Amino acid sequence: APSDDDSPSRSSSTRRTRSSSAASRAPRVVVLGGGFGGLYTALKLDALSWDATVGGPPRPRVTLVDRADDFVFKPMLYELVNETMRPWEVAPSFAELLAPTAVRLVKGVAVDVREDDDAEGEGEGGAGVVTLMDGTTVPYDYLVCAVGANASDAGVAGAKDFAIPLNDAKDASRLAGALRDIERAADKTEDEARRRVAVVGGGLAGVELAGVVAERTRGVATVELFTPSGGIMRGAPSGQRAAATRVLRDAGVVMREGARVVA
Repeated sequence: APSDDDSPSRSSSTRRTRSSSAASRAPRVVVLGGGFGGLYTALKLDALSWDATVGGPPRPRVTLVDRADDFVFKPMLYELVNETMRPWEVAPSFAELLAPTAVRLVKGVAVDVREDDDAEGEGEGGAGVVTLMDGTTVPYDYLVCAVGANASDAGVAGAKDFAIPLNDAKDASRLAGALRDIERAADKTEDEARRRVAVVGGGLAGVELAGVVAERTRGVATVELFTPSGGIMRGAPSGQRAAATRVLRDAGVVMREGARVVA
């Protein structure tokens, strides 16, 4: 009679059953985050040629999870600030973008990711499940985490209450509305010095935003760019930094170098 060590265990038999079952179906790929990385990963997976009949992998079932209804083309947010483009041109809906594909869209916020011992795993380490804030669960065999980043107030007191970030279309529309208020105020007074716009941060985004706002408010408000020691666009080639400095000065932007905002 075989010894206990030679007898197949219940757990190993279960794993073989799960593996066999998983191999017979399409792998489930869940992509968390619908920014550039997440959206284009989902679209690329859907567009690839999959032919399991010739020994290749089966076409995966791709699910994209994002909290928003719309994709945001962030390099074009500045056009919303200047109101030279319409919101749907900069932030088309996921439903519209995914309509020609087989990618499934799930709206929600992921709050937990864990392995699922009861699921039929396809990838190494077994399958898993994503839990959303509303309690919905989304099972996966392969998980792509592309959640991106949120705007940060860097711990500056009052920033959340009084500053306007620029991270999505709503932020851009809010900033455009604030600039319209400044323009309307200019009709009542000629004192441009009383109308000031402060842009905090001299990185690539801050420099471009300062230039865009200065272009829109030329002759209406003074735009000031606050950047810590080291000047603007630290890490960029010196030629690019010099060119950006000239453009900002020509646009009338007041450079506040060596300034650190604390409140």
